[in-house]
Formats: sequence, structure tokens, C-alpha cells
Amino acid sequence: LDGTFFPAEVSTASMGFEDGRYTVLSIRDITDQKEQEEHILYQAQYDLLTDIPNRFLARDRAEHAMAYADHLSKKVVLMFLDLDGFKKVNDSLGHDVGDILLQLASRRFKSCLQPNDTLARHGGDEFIILVEDITEPAETEILLEKILEQFSNPFIIDNKELIVTASIGVAVYPDDAQDYPSLLRAADIGMYKAKQDGRNTFHFYTQEMND
Repeated sequence: LDGTFFPAEVSTASMGFEDGRYTVLSIRDITDQKEQEEHILYQAQYDLLTDIPNRFLARDRAEHAMAYADHLSKKVVLMFLDLDGFKKVNDSLGHDVGDILLQLASRRFKSCLQPNDTLARHGGDEFIILVEDITEPAETEILLEKILEQFSNPFIIDNKELIVTASIGVAVYPDDAQDYPSLLRAADIGMYKAKQDGRNTFHFYTQEMND
């Protein structure tokens, strides 16, 4: 009656009286139920530590992007990122510091991205970046250099300077793979190549790496 909008469950019942039959309308406020459903959905799709999409939502978005790219003859770039030296931080300074580092790292990654790009936490200290609507994969090299530059500055946690860099593997759809699991695997191989080459760098996947 006061103009407030809220989710409601409406039910009707027909009732007979001496002067005729009437329809009784029952309205129940289900705001709490809807909020609980939205919370459960959020937990299923987002990483609670970093507040970014998790691996399941990343896959869903990637597969939608791949279908869209097929329609427009575009490309999709998938980056697989791993924090160099994260295990050492976790082991020496504890998981609380490690968690803060993951949160700060995700913010640095996100600061480099455009609104249409997706940053997701794959698990542990591994992240995924999805770049859609690409004509030439080389366009992403500017973004890759920007990410590495972000990690050239130390993280300050509990008055300690932590030097943590990132190794990045890059795979391109449909050039390197025809489905999401294969694309992710290709990006993962590229990331390990970056690790082998001294870390703090990026590598595009090539078939020679897989061989």
C-alpha cells in the first residue's frame, strides 16, 4: 500500500458463502526466501575470498564467448595465471597473509581489465582472464605487459614487502583448441613454459610445447 516493491507468492482460493462464491487472494512476502536463493547462487558462482567469479562461472562465460565468436568470426583469448613464489609466502608467513596476498593480487589483475573482460579464480593461486571479441591475438600483448608491470611493485602486508610476480600462459580460440577444457589445458601449458623461462613473463601456446 505504501508503494514498496517486494517479491511475493500469490495464491487464490474459491470459497462459497450464502450470498455467492468469492475468490480469496493471498499474498505472502518472500523477500527472505529470494535473498537466500540469491546468496546460494552467488556462493556457487563466485570465489568468496576474492569476490570474483570462480572456475565454474569462468567456464560458463568462456563457452558463451566461444559460441559468440563463432557467429562473428572473432577470437577468444584465455589467460592462465599463476603467482610466482606464493607457496613460499604461505609456508613462511602463514595462510592469513597468503589470503590477503590473493585478494591484493586479484585487485591488481582486475585493474588492468576492460569491463567486458572476465577475471576468475581457478583455485589456489591460479587465476583465469577471459578476453572476448578479439580480431588479432597480438592485441592482448598490451594487456599482458600491463599485468606484468603491475606486479613489478612489491605487495605491502603487515609492514613487510613481498615480491610476487606472475607467470602467464595464453591460448586462443579457435586457433589452439575447439572446446573449453582443451583451451584451458593449452593456456596451462603456456604458463608452465613461462615458468621454465624464468617466471615473471608470458607465453602464447604453440603445438610444439604440447609435443
